[in-house]
Amino acid sequence: MWRIPDTPRITVADFFEAGRVPLQLDWEADPEFAVGCEITEVALNRPGLALAGFLRYFANLRIQVLGLAEMTYLGSLPAAERTSRFRALGRVPAVVMSRGRHAPGYVRRLAEELRIPVMRTHLVTGHFMNAATVLLQNLTSPRIRVSGTMVEVNGVGVLLEGEPGIGKSEIALALIKRGHSLVADDTTVLTLDSTGVVHGGAVGITREHMEIRGLG
Repeated sequence: MWRIPDTPRITVADFFEAGRVPLQLDWEADPEFAVGCEITEVALNRPGLALAGFLRYFANLRIQVLGLAEMTYLGSLPAAERTSRFRALGRVPAVVMSRGRHAPGYVRRLAEELRIPVMRTHLVTGHFMNAATVLLQNLTSPRIRVSGTMVEVNGVGVLLEGEPGIGKSEIALALIKRGHSLVADDTTVLTLDSTGVVHGGAVGITREHMEIRGLG
């Protein structure tokens, strides 16, 4: 009997590591703040209204993305006011500067004071938010590990379950010899994506490997 799938807990550091290449991320402020900073909402936010002073429905639990509109608006304000407006956002999980922009001094100073991780992406704002949302959904998708070997047969994952030594790997090997592909041997990770589709994958250490009794 399978147990209820776990929903992984992820931090800003996890998000950065997973998105460093596909989202073209770099650190703008000390990354130590990101290690224990948990992401609890699988969405991002552009804080334009909040920066303009309307904070009633501000999504402060989301990663905040500062794009061209936000930075142009802040740049139009007197120095003291722009600092005050940014401070009013409070301690959000993280801030991302889009389009490769570096965080201005007042953002870096307040981030240091409030212990907010700050990143920079070279992607345009809309593209980054779409790709980052998909990444967050994948990182937080419910998942379980099951004892079983999975083989891709004609584009569909087939999970072979049974007691140890019953011959799961041998059956998988026979299918592989017939042109099908190994997904995972012995232990399979099942992930439920946001559309309700279940995906199978291997545990990192056994990826692309299988063990056959008597052969190794």
